[in-house]
Amino acid sequence: MSTPKFRVDDQVVEKQPGPLSTRTVGAVVYIFGNHTVRDVVAVKFGDDPPIAFHADDLRKVVRRPSQRLRSRRLSNGWRV
Repeated sequence: MSTPKFRVDDQVVEKQPGPLSTRTVGAVVYIFGNHTVRDVVAVKFGDDPPIAFHADDLRKVVRRPSQRLRSRRLSNGWRV
């Protein structure tokens, strides 16, 4: 079995939004693990019901950590 591209609660957007696309960031709420349905995830956009997408049609949104977390110093003087 292959490693899934996404995990539950990952933030995703469509790679090529269509004319009816919401163009907003959604959250993965379910990953189909059935051997007949592979690489399909359910994504929830806001208050709308979840929509099933093929994993190749989505990209993960990478959120940078806040400045407070990035500038935190460790006890040995190294910055994180």
